[in-house]
Amino acid sequence: MTELQQSRLVIEFYTGTDSTGKDTFRKKTFANISSLSEDEALAKAAAALITLQQHLC
Repeated sequence: MTELQQSRLVIEFYTGTDSTGKDTFRKKTFANISSLSEDEALAKAAAALITLQQHLC
């Protein structure tokens, strides 16, 4: 029997500070990433997705 794995790409964005001065972050998760994906391909995809987001790293 084949073992199924769930792969995700998670990008965390710095969104500023709250009223107490604490840094705030937001995560964006992309599910169903192929487990056969190479690290370099994922890094390129993440870089492209970052440019499309409102909050940049």
